[in-house]
Amino acid sequence: MQASGKSPARTRMREALIEVEALREEELCGEETQPRIVPEYGSGEVLKTLHPRLREALGEAGVLQLYTHQEDAIEAGLAGTNVVLQAPTASGKSLAFQVPMMDKLLKDPSAKALLVYPMKALAFDQRRQLEELTKPLGNGYASWWYDGDTPRADRDVIRKAPPKILITNPEMLNGSFLGHSEQWEEKFLSKLKWIVIDEMHEYRGYFGSNVSLLLRRFNHKLRQLGAKPQVFLCSATCANAKMHAKNLTGIEFKEISATDNLRPERDFYFIKPDLPAHKYRDLFLYRVVLAGLTCMKLGQQVIVFCPSRKFAEDCHRTAVRKSEEWAESGEAKLDPKGIKVFRGGLLAEQRQEIQQGMKTGGVRLIFSTNALELGVDIGGLDGVVLAGFPDTIMAAWQRIGRAGRNWRSKAFVLYYAINSALDTFYVHNLSAFLSKPLDELVVNPENETLVERHLPALMNPLI
Repeated sequence: MQASGKSPARTRMREALIEVEALREEELCGEETQPRIVPEYGSGEVLKTLHPRLREALGEAGVLQLYTHQEDAIEAGLAGTNVVLQAPTASGKSLAFQVPMMDKLLKDPSAKALLVYPMKALAFDQRRQLEELTKPLGNGYASWWYDGDTPRADRDVIRKAPPKILITNPEMLNGSFLGHSEQWEEKFLSKLKWIVIDEMHEYRGYFGSNVSLLLRRFNHKLRQLGAKPQVFLCSATCANAKMHAKNLTGIEFKEISATDNLRPERDFYFIKPDLPAHKYRDLFLYRVVLAGLTCMKLGQQVIVFCPSRKFAEDCHRTAVRKSEEWAESGEAKLDPKGIKVFRGGLLAEQRQEIQQGMKTGGVRLIFSTNALELGVDIGGLDGVVLAGFPDTIMAAWQRIGRAGRNWRSKAFVLYYAINSALDTFYVHNLSAFLSKPLDELVVNPENETLVERHLPALMNPLI
């Protein structure tokens, strides 16, 4: 770690926060820079084995080199192996499964693929990335969502003529692909050659145990239809990737690990606001808003992770009002339209508009719940503000990973601790946080209560 106070960028950020009273000097409990790790690249030989049209598409997309972990994962996928990839944020996990998946679809005209994501924001982002890769291949290799936002008329069309690639979630896997499997069997399920389960760390505990039984039921249905697709799982924040993948699906995997193989440079600021108890929530919220606006004033694009939906909405209203006050006083000219809130309950069009605005740079400051915590490629995001510590180290690193989306970039993290035992510990132990191992994930597919609830569905899928 670099010594505190040596970085001009850190000094500039600290002084800007102090100037608007988003920070007092004595409240800064920890300040460090996590240095960049330069990745290793593969030989490129695996690219020569791909279908010629896929090689051309990759060339048009500017993919001329692969990281070593990408190359290893692609080689395993091309060999027909089930793969679990553990790699940090911004390490190209999507490309690692997209390449062998598309190679299979090109070499087998009847083949289908299914991508399962836990959140809609991530599914939207993944389809956008897929379109960039598959566009040169023509409409025959299109992908589409099949989730709660898909209009009923579109669902009928998709079931009757499924595209090569469908993107869905566990709820639809249970309610439609299994609940109404007769509508999918002939034209999709029996032709399924690839299954991708991204962000597998989301499937843990009670929820994960339910999903593990759901995936076993799904595999059972596929075996009945004579289908045996390859399965590819991945995560950025999992200490026991191979074990968790097996527990989650019931099948064996080859693990490819790239932990600590690459990362951007990141500045960390751990802050414990000294606030009166009777006005704590309002003053804490105001500090967080000032921090976000200060970053915006410095020309940076920032996401603020909030502890609740109401907190995020209140932050958004306060930030818009404060930006208008700054404009009137001449302190700063900030466009209120560039300040957004992202939360559950937004319409699909609203979510997609905000995500696109983040990609193009029109949205500069966003207050979000954990809805944007997962591996969404937000683009040129400069920093992250954590309004309170998440429930786990894993969640914290997921949020931190939203900024600095490639190893060449430089990012920052502002962590504002709330009055809780966990926050108090971490805000005074920055080094311990940076060196703490990732969480091991647990599911229990042998939970008798859950098994009893899933068993009837094997005999009557509509249950």
